[in-house]
Amino acid sequence: MNVSSGIVCVVAVAGLSLLSIGSSVFAGNSQSAVRPSIPSPEEMAQDIARYSRQALRHGRPQESPKEVRRDGVYLLLSFSLPNDTLKDYLREAKLLGAKVLLRGLVQDSFKVTQERIKHLLFTGDHPDDSLLVGIGIDPVIYRTVGAGEVPALVFVKDEKFLVASGGASVAHLLTLLSKEQAGVMPWIEWFERRHRGFLQGGPTEEAPPQVPTIGQSVKVQGDARGADIAERDMIDVMKERLAKADWPDIQRRSGDALKRQFAKGPGLALPHAEEARVVLVDPTVEYPEDIKDPTTNTVLIKSGTKINPFDKVRWIRTLVFFDGTSSSQVGWVQQYLKEHDPKFVKLIISDGDVQKVMEQLHQRVYWANPLLVSRMGVGAVPSIVSQLGRHLRVEEVAIHE
Repeated sequence: MNVSSGIVCVVAVAGLSLLSIGSSVFAGNSQSAVRPSIPSPEEMAQDIARYSRQALRHGRPQESPKEVRRDGVYLLLSFSLPNDTLKDYLREAKLLGAKVLLRGLVQDSFKVTQERIKHLLFTGDHPDDSLLVGIGIDPVIYRTVGAGEVPALVFVKDEKFLVASGGASVAHLLTLLSKEQAGVMPWIEWFERRHRGFLQGGPTEEAPPQVPTIGQSVKVQGDARGADIAERDMIDVMKERLAKADWPDIQRRSGDALKRQFAKGPGLALPHAEEARVVLVDPTVEYPEDIKDPTTNTVLIKSGTKINPFDKVRWIRTLVFFDGTSSSQVGWVQQYLKEHDPKFVKLIISDGDVQKVMEQLHQRVYWANPLLVSRMGVGAVPSIVSQLGRHLRVEEVAIHE
């Protein structure tokens, strides 16, 4: 197992997420033999499913991401605990199915935190499988439950919580919680069965109980005090760094980086059209499986259905793909804009400095990307893409350099 990738698998910063949003563009089969590959029907079906889920969420109350992310069972720990003690708690957390959370970074450093976790989980180049439990950094939950020591066992349901803290085993912390909330008893019994199975060669595969319904939030303190938390609250650390940041310098460097990126261009380097020709692209998509509403399981599109978007919509824009590094192609686009209404023309460069080309043409210019080029069936530049009935008409224009 690669050490660095292994660490990435088990370390996550809670609350940090990336949403990849695709572009809604057409796909289909071209009559041209030479062109970029067209996405498969399976890929298109996945796109439509994602777009359907996004569209269906509009107009109805959405679940709070905070609630969805918080509900569950957590064990709050800190590197203030000795390594051998931490390993014991990690094993218990794995048996319980609890996620381990830290309040912040060791010495306020991702690198140091990663090294400490690696040292904890690995013996040489090999990880100890009994310790491989999800580890995250989440200062919000520490604040929510008012955790001031570790270990602390936390149940969260619908923004209410049960928390037991103190120098004790996970089993004892469960017992403390069961005295306050009878719904924790199934967890105690299940955890005991898991532990017996582990001693006999491996935990059982029995599913865990449901997180109990919590009437009101409860905090329980064990007889023995727990350890202080070594890691600083990550929210405080971030606030300090933001207050100390040289924002004018950051803005300048960000602007410089953006300018360099614009100057670099998309760099697709599509071939220049050698002869004039017209290619028709069929945007019809056939869906290999049912597309369903994820909330009601209602079938939106049946498997085998073929859909051509041009049966429902009329595309009034024209896309002009060209090489922004070619003076002859830029000159050709200038002439094209004089002969056509610029309001209905969208300029897309396959290569070149966006800012420079916009200044030359006095019109907004966009970057091409491999997905757009592929779905439009563009194989060479310059190309003019427009609607022709139920097809995309891709006209390649030969220009003498």
